[in-house]
Amino acid sequence: MTQHTAADARDALARNLRRLRVARRWSLGDLAAATGTGKATLSAIENTRANPTVETLASLARALEVEVAALLEGTPADEVRLVRAGEGVERLARLGERGAIQRLSFEPSTATECEPRAAGSRAHVVVMRGTVVAGPSGRPVELARGDYLSFPADGPHEFSTAGRGAEVVLVVEG
Repeated sequence: MTQHTAADARDALARNLRRLRVARRWSLGDLAAATGTGKATLSAIENTRANPTVETLASLARALEVEVAALLEGTPADEVRLVRAGEGVERLARLGERGAIQRLSFEPSTATECEPRAAGSRAHVVVMRGTVVAGPSGRPVELARGDYLSFPADGPHEFSTAGRGAEVVLVVEG
């Protein structure tokens, strides 16, 4: 039986809240307005420095149109892998025989929906310049320069930028 700690719950909540907020392209201010919760409190929750009340969790779930459980559940192992800049990784992934390496440059305020690749494909993204929101459609993650993200590419996925452009290296295997 797996042991779950308060730290595990805070980590899952922080990760899921940020992911759901970013997927809707909401700022902390947008979420604060939708929930009546202060931006400082939301920031503390996303940075694992707060223990929100049940009422706050219910308000967040209502605003994000998910069940409370969706805010607290863990991410399935190996589905999406995120490495922030400075965490140091020697080898990120092996490149399969049907893989491709691409450099993608995005103009400011760009949004791109990508078609699913072959079954079992994975995408590996490293941000070289700027900030980009990338990942499986409906579940993207905000990435900054030097961040790495790996996710299944056999479903729809997306890339977008806000006010500035961005450049990424995309490796697709499979």
